[in-house]
Amino acid sequence: MTAATVTLPEAAELLGISRDHAYQLVRRDEFPCRVIRLGRRVVVPTAELDRLLAADASTPSDPTPEAGERAGGVNGSADGTTQSPSVPPPSADPLLRGGAP
Repeated sequence: MTAATVTLPEAAELLGISRDHAYQLVRRDEFPCRVIRLGRRVVVPTAELDRLLAADASTPSDPTPEAGERAGGVNGSADGTTQSPSVPPPSADPLLRGGAP
């Protein structure tokens, strides 16, 4: 039988965050799942932690481009740099070229 709860440091380790960060999130009521406060002790229900981790595993955090997609596009370039489409390149700005506005 698995435990019904784990300590906050154990939950933090499973989530890949530091113990201190986990306690900060609890203090700000921003921990990603329900916590149970028992005096000064904080525990996390394993069922909720399992659901959170399962949901996180089902959404890719770093999607790779599909076959046939080329690097670049609207916000990227082949060398991996990005440029906002709303910012004109420096050569298009008359002040940077030394011309009058």
